[in-house]
Amino acid sequence: MKGFASGTGALAPLVPFAVDGTGKKLLAVYMVGSDLEGNNGAGTTDFKEMVDATGAELDNLEVIVAFGGASNWKGMWFANLDQIRNDSLDGAFSNESESEYLYAAPQAHMGDASSLKFFLKFLDSYINFDQRMLVFWDHGANLEGFGNDENFNNDPLQLKEIEDSLATTTQTYNVIGFDSCLMATLEVAKVVRSKANFLLASEELEPGHGWNWKHALEAYAAADNATAAAKSIIDNFVAKDSHPYEDSGKTLSVVDLSKYEDVVNHLDAVLENLTEQLQGSDPIVISALNNSTSKTQAYGKSAQSGTRSSVDLKHMSHLTQQRVTGDDQKSRLAALIAAIDDYVVYSKEDGTRPNSWGVAIDAPENAVKPIGALTDYYNSLRVSENWVNFAKVYSTAKASGTTAPIVANYVTETNAANVSFDLENWDEEWDTSWAAEEGAASEGEPTAQGDSSIFCEDELSTERSNRAARYLPFLIGDRRNTVKVKTNRNARSCVSGATEGALATFEDPNLSLVRTIYGISEEYEEGTYFSVIAELNAYPTQAEGQYFTPEWDQRWYTIKVNADESIFMPLYFEDQYQENGQTYSVYVGEIDYYDSEKDYEALGYDFPADYALLRLVVNESSEVTQYGIQTYKLQFRDEDDEEGYILIDKTTETFKPNDKLQFFTYAFNLNDLETGEEWFEVSEVVEVTQVPEFKLELLELADEFGESVTFQYVMYGEDANGNGVLTDLSTVAENGDGTLETENNNSGVIGAASESICEQAGQNDEPVCYVINGTQAKMYGVLLDDSLTKFQELQSNYPSVREIVLMDVPGSGNDNVNLSVGRALHKAGFNTRVEANSMIASEGVDYFLAGNQRIVVSGAKIGVHSWATDDGAEGKDLPQDDPQHDPYLSYYEDIEFVEGRNFYFFTLDAAASDSMHYMTDAEILQYGLATE
Repeated sequence: MKGFASGTGALAPLVPFAVDGTGKKLLAVYMVGSDLEGNNGAGTTDFKEMVDATGAELDNLEVIVAFGGASNWKGMWFANLDQIRNDSLDGAFSNESESEYLYAAPQAHMGDASSLKFFLKFLDSYINFDQRMLVFWDHGANLEGFGNDENFNNDPLQLKEIEDSLATTTQTYNVIGFDSCLMATLEVAKVVRSKANFLLASEELEPGHGWNWKHALEAYAAADNATAAAKSIIDNFVAKDSHPYEDSGKTLSVVDLSKYEDVVNHLDAVLENLTEQLQGSDPIVISALNNSTSKTQAYGKSAQSGTRSSVDLKHMSHLTQQRVTGDDQKSRLAALIAAIDDYVVYSKEDGTRPNSWGVAIDAPENAVKPIGALTDYYNSLRVSENWVNFAKVYSTAKASGTTAPIVANYVTETNAANVSFDLENWDEEWDTSWAAEEGAASEGEPTAQGDSSIFCEDELSTERSNRAARYLPFLIGDRRNTVKVKTNRNARSCVSGATEGALATFEDPNLSLVRTIYGISEEYEEGTYFSVIAELNAYPTQAEGQYFTPEWDQRWYTIKVNADESIFMPLYFEDQYQENGQTYSVYVGEIDYYDSEKDYEALGYDFPADYALLRLVVNESSEVTQYGIQTYKLQFRDEDDEEGYILIDKTTETFKPNDKLQFFTYAFNLNDLETGEEWFEVSEVVEVTQVPEFKLELLELADEFGESVTFQYVMYGEDANGNGVLTDLSTVAENGDGTLETENNNSGVIGAASESICEQAGQNDEPVCYVINGTQAKMYGVLLDDSLTKFQELQSNYPSVREIVLMDVPGSGNDNVNLSVGRALHKAGFNTRVEANSMIASEGVDYFLAGNQRIVVSGAKIGVHSWATDDGAEGKDLPQDDPQHDPYLSYYEDIEFVEGRNFYFFTLDAAASDSMHYMTDAEILQYGLATE
């Protein structure tokens, strides 16, 4: 059982001495090498980056590093930058004589508070420095602590140990940073705030080897103040060229710890109100929380265990604010969001985590997990007693739902299991299974309002529950995982046109997720098991609880790692993001990873492999553009801990020659869904002998008798308490050739006689028109009374269009229509874009903001101003609580524009109603107009 140790190690004595740092800066690093160094040399890499730092400013920078805690760095060693440079000459560190370092204690335990206290006391002798920065380097896991000493059974520093250690120092640091995963939380801030002004850390897992330490030294040495240095480190970390392995999911932020109490006070006010409503079984609040807690941006997620470490506090607050109805609830949440904005000095993410706003909080379900005698200890680490009480009451409210969702309607064709949506040929058979937008149909019949393009709306929550242990192989026989036909067809990212598939309605007031699952069913002694090949997001329609999934064309992703075979990869949808106009989907799969360069027996492993997630990034052409292997460990808190916790490693691997891998998936027992999901092996252990080849291919799998298996697909619905239900299985059509029938018009013009006339509409103040080309529609002109009708025509006649490019949209002549069409655009899942030569202004900006993903190309002109009442009063002169502001503020809530309130009042102050202010790049960034 790794994760705890009874020994504290042994420290060598040290004679105190004073170092006067007048006119200089101090940078101290507590580097627990752990397996990051022992297996991957990540600490050595970062030392070499420090050595490469240059610049005259370095003369005024004192660098002190405490390092050790790895299999090749036993104990703890202190070194300054000159000593690090000398130590680097042979390419290895900690191998010089002890006299070559400031301090050496070969028996020290860096995961114990005694070592951290010793280092901090050592740093106390460095006095009179103009600025002080302390950075913790290693694995991080929020409440589970930091810094796993590889020589002491991976025992980490608990947060309480860090807090107690910091209490012993006489110094206060301008910045305390964590070059570690998952430490940008309120819980970590609570621990360090007494000895630091600012906290610099990551909400998400840190990819690669973490910060670029060459840049970190140079930026800190050159910056005027600590926060300027932190901003520079953030910008560099998030940049794509800052890591040898380019990975997605990078976040980094710096927060003002003097504002911590204000955030917690406002959070407590929200929690007290929500807890009271939950105790009264308020269905609106329960529904709002089920939505916000399940769909909020989450960090440190584990596919197999279905766990997550933390969630973004602002995003969860915003989602909750959208769903609650009480004015008091909304105002409390608005005040909390404003306090968070004030607390976060600077935050950035790489485009793949658009709902990361700089501060996370321990996921609410973690506060009610049974951990025995340690429960009180972990509750003491949480931000407040109110958070614990809220989590308990909310958990009880969720648990009151003991029955699974009901499948009220499941519509397929009798034999082929297909439903064909032809938008121009609705007929009466759809009356019971399809609901048009309210008010859109005459005599209750569906119309083209029910455009299938609405199935592109994102449903990205990935929380799963009831993960069980791994079981036996489910595919046996000589023809395991053979591949028959190879193609390069687009992966599904959006449904449009006349598309075959299945439609299901789930009835449950606390429905939290719906998934589409591809797989095969097989008979076992215990019952019929449906084994999963892929798990994807299903598409919500406009009807409550109703979802659509396209027919599966029997294609899925395979990997070829040697000359003998291709293996299909069981993968689960994790996320989706946009970059440079392209949509990328992220899938993960569970594997055992046999690292050919790791001596598992010598490292004390019970099994010669790592648990790992294989993560793939796929573009719109179904090409795998990036992959990585994220290993993780099961750690235990003490001898009595039977469950343990997941510690996800900071480094990301790629396959090397002689590595091995084995895939796993899960299955449902169709005869007893309440047993949960059981994990199976789906391949032999396969050796890697070539660079991996990833393809989307038509699968043919065989059973133990050499007969081809039948492929099926199904929808799975789950409520907030983890109760799940499967629809009937739909069989992939036997005569399918791997294609889907779709109708797709690629080009045309709406609202103008020709393309050239449309392009002049904005300059001539003519009504809106669209020029369609493929998946894009360029928009010109003024939003007038017919704008909603034209948007509906665009949806109906050009279902392949997914992005509106606003080229010249100077405003609107009808505010109500403008807000209606913006809401329709957002609900339909469209993205928006402005080019370098685009000009949008006034209500045209509001329309742009309705995009689910929004791209602003540098150079675009974005104009904003105030509005005026009929008697000439300017909007900015009205009190902020004046009801005349409400139509715009509620619009921003409806389109999920997080910075809506701040942006709205900025526009009122930016320019008078008869003038125009064109936003700067800094303002565009500040108010979040672009999602990437």
